[in-house]
Amino acid sequence: MSVAKPIPSALLRWAESVVGPVHVVRDVSHDRVNSLVWKLGCDRGAVFAKVAPSPKAFARDTRALREAAPGMEPGTAPLLLAADPLQQALLLSPVPGHMVKSLSLTPAQQRSLHRKAGRWLRRFHGGPGELSAQDRADAAAEVARAAAGGEKYLVRAGGLIDPEGRRTVRWHAAALDSLGQLPAGYVHGDFLPIH
Repeated sequence: MSVAKPIPSALLRWAESVVGPVHVVRDVSHDRVNSLVWKLGCDRGAVFAKVAPSPKAFARDTRALREAAPGMEPGTAPLLLAADPLQQALLLSPVPGHMVKSLSLTPAQQRSLHRKAGRWLRRFHGGPGELSAQDRADAAAEVARAAAGGEKYLVRAGGLIDPEGRRTVRWHAAALDSLGQLPAGYVHGDFLPIH
């Protein structure tokens, strides 16, 4: 069981400077150390204050919300109301719906939901934002990291993977190095049923 995290006073003051007085604050963080999200009740309704876990995550979230989210189907991505790089904070509009893990879905409903999620991701990946030279370098670094990571995961797996399985993992990891430049695009690194 997790303990509710109080909203930092500087974050609350900043949020109020954007949306006006906040009447209700509720911690809605996920049950992990680096999840810092609060639902704020104000005169305009609910908004969410989120603190990114790192400068890189803040930059990635902010860019996605500024460049990719506006091209999405209305109501499927939050609107970025404000961003504060000093606090690595985002102020977001709510998005209607429920977390998938809280729903009791039939297999047919699950398949339908996954198809809808796939369509959403296609729109996200095909967003209008231009990729910079740095974006392309970051993408190449991710491929290199994935190739190098194979061995790390084999160590973690220990005896769970037989020698033939280990050879297969090593072969695929080595093949990543020979792919050359791949098409680059946005990746939603947190597209999980909890969202």
